[in-house]
Amino acid sequence: MTPLRCTYAGYQEGCTVVDPVTWHVKTIAGFHLWTLLEPIPNHPFESTVAESTIREAGFEPVEQKEEPC
Repeated sequence: MTPLRCTYAGYQEGCTVVDPVTWHVKTIAGFHLWTLLEPIPNHPFESTVAESTIREAGFEPVEQKEEPC
């Protein structure tokens, strides 16, 4: 996979939802979020995306620490 400069934006907790019509229970897994420091297909610079989006595009997130002003 190609390295991609990003900053780690946090973790979105998963949740459980119930369909109000069928009463089926669905669990949505949590996921890591990254802010892009360079664009990838369909996502411009500074977009915040799920780690799976980065990997599905063929990239590996590499954390870049923000420089103090």
